[in-house]
Amino acid sequence: MLSAIVLVCHLPCLAIHDAILVSARSRAMGNASVMLADTWSGLQNQSGLATVKNPLFAFHYENRFMIAEMGFEAFTCCMPAASGTFGLNYAHFGHQGYNENKTGLAFGKSIGDRFRAGIELDYFRVRQTDDYGNLHAFIPGLGIQLLPLENFILAFHIYNPANQSFSNHKSERIPVTIRTGMGYFMEDDLLVCFEVLKRSGEDPAFATGMEYKISETLNARMGVLFSEYMQASFGIGFHVKSLHADFAVWRHDVLGYSPSVSLSWSLENK
Repeated sequence: MLSAIVLVCHLPCLAIHDAILVSARSRAMGNASVMLADTWSGLQNQSGLATVKNPLFAFHYENRFMIAEMGFEAFTCCMPAASGTFGLNYAHFGHQGYNENKTGLAFGKSIGDRFRAGIELDYFRVRQTDDYGNLHAFIPGLGIQLLPLENFILAFHIYNPANQSFSNHKSERIPVTIRTGMGYFMEDDLLVCFEVLKRSGEDPAFATGMEYKISETLNARMGVLFSEYMQASFGIGFHVKSLHADFAVWRHDVLGYSPSVSLSWSLENK
């Protein structure tokens, strides 16, 4: 197990400071998320918060590679206001000996009918053993979504645009993460997504996924992430009244399977 943990810690797209915070919905679609506008936009692309019209609370858990020490949890709360929608987010990755925690405030709003913009500010903290000491930093992020056609969306997000380092450890730079992607709605039943991710110092990764609406309450999803290691994924989502539940499983070519679940509650206006 120790060798697996060491390998995991050196894989791209696992640490939470690079903004790859995905729900079970986007996990099931190969990690494609920059074009989505839903409950988890406060962690993925804040411009999507503009579509959240009711207060909501959501929780996400992922058991990475079926290793307890690799557990990942996230919580988000969205609150609409007259000027836009605010989001309060928290995420945790790791175990007692090493863990990463991120607390963030996000805001997204629509500008006209075809443009959305969002911003976030996160406090990121790495807790390590006493020999290494803890690290911390404040990190901003910016995102946009453009709808040139009714059934087509273009999106862009950048995290840590200044390529800053940790406040108390200047030699440890935090990667810049840039994501751009598109989503196309075919009829009302099928969404097809494509995303390119580039993190400083690493090769680009490519994600593609689709979501099929089986019924008014049930969706099926699948996708593939092409990076250093290919990751295939699938999942389902369903909702009943104000409760939404998403389940996903993704497979790493070397380390195996990772199940995840996301639950959200919307306080719908009467």
